[in-house]
Amino acid sequence: MTEPVTLRFHPTPDLVSRAMTAWQEPWDQMKARRFPLRFMVPMMVAGLIVGVAASSGLLDILGTAAVNGALFGFGLGMVFWFAMHRRQVAKLSAFTATRLAREGDTEARFDATSRYFTNATGQSHIHWAAIDAVIDTQGATALRIGAMIHPVPDDALPPGLTPGAFRARLSAWRGAA
Repeated sequence: MTEPVTLRFHPTPDLVSRAMTAWQEPWDQMKARRFPLRFMVPMMVAGLIVGVAASSGLLDILGTAAVNGALFGFGLGMVFWFAMHRRQVAKLSAFTATRLAREGDTEARFDATSRYFTNATGQSHIHWAAIDAVIDTQGATALRIGAMIHPVPDDALPPGLTPGAFRARLSAWRGAA
């Protein structure tokens, strides 16, 4: 349990994306997969408000054209927001892919005192006390340091070291720090 683990891997945009959301609770992950439904919730709430206004006679006071105009504007605003959100996510994904291509392969070494990462653009040496969490994610182990995530793919582990044993070793080193 005390011997260091050394490995080499090439992080992919998909691996980084999975690791970036690995810290979320399962309910949040489910909501993220169902984003279009979440997008429709404000529209349903607006429909409910209009329904209540119509049944209470408030529409007669405000005028149907004013309410329809407000709903149309709200709907247009939601569509614009959704399009801009998707555009920003695509830009962030492209930035990440470019950075990962520049970095190339990563050599990692984990031992009882810290973790070391080295790639074509630099190196980092971080003590276990700085690592907030060791997270099990789909096909990888993610190390969370504040808002940063460092994924380590399971298929890069040395022969004989299972992902569960790897995470247990990292957690023990982190807990001892």
